[in-house]
Amino acid sequence: MEAFSYPVYKGASCTGLAAHYAVFLSFSHLLYLDYLDLIYLKFKPLVNQRPISRINPQYISPHSGIVVSLSKPSKPPEKIIDMIQDTEKTNISTLFNERSIGQIFKGVYHHKETLRYVWPITTKDSQTYRECLKEFLDKFIPSARLCDQDGPHNNCCLSGIGDLEMIEQTKALLSNIYSKENLSRLGVKSADIIVDISGGTKSITIGLIFGALDSTIDIQYVEQQSGKYEIIPLLITPQIILDKTAGHMLELYSQIKKKY
Repeated sequence: MEAFSYPVYKGASCTGLAAHYAVFLSFSHLLYLDYLDLIYLKFKPLVNQRPISRINPQYISPHSGIVVSLSKPSKPPEKIIDMIQDTEKTNISTLFNERSIGQIFKGVYHHKETLRYVWPITTKDSQTYRECLKEFLDKFIPSARLCDQDGPHNNCCLSGIGDLEMIEQTKALLSNIYSKENLSRLGVKSADIIVDISGGTKSITIGLIFGALDSTIDIQYVEQQSGKYEIIPLLITPQIILDKTAGHMLELYSQIKKKY
């Protein structure tokens, strides 16, 4: 480690205990950051022992189940249901353009070949729009069904007050969906279910990401800005989180050394 030299505080008149305290804080921060790379090397092998996600960074294979979060579209649910009923399979892409719910249709339809179970996470504002998703499944993916009413452990209508409570409820719901008891009842594995974070509120999205940090849980996002609605696989594993955190802290360390 580089030899430490006391920092010079420009424009400050630190004397006595205040000066010693300032030097102590600076030294403590530098000492912590200087050994960050050693901490990273120590814990990296533990992260590498975790199972590697099977998701392909270029393409998402069809899954048997999907967890989605519904936003509140600008149109009433009755109009969206009418649109679904009037749309032929050859023109299904027109439904993908429907604001706030079209990306959910696209994300679900991507798994049409093997899809059997769908968990629609809603709030009191978006709960009525589950019927739109049900109508979509009944017409275009009849082999799939909604699972949000399969007992108390699969109640997908969240009632949290405030962001923190909503995040915790989302994490708890995802844990129930991926529980061994629930998977065994459905006859699927955790790798057979994917989480879609294209819709819903920010707090629900955060809860889904935190709840899916286990590297065996796949995550997808439907790109919406370009109008192509491409399915994007998201790799959010402990390894990636550790790499990003270590990189950020080492960059901060270099900035502190230049400052002092």
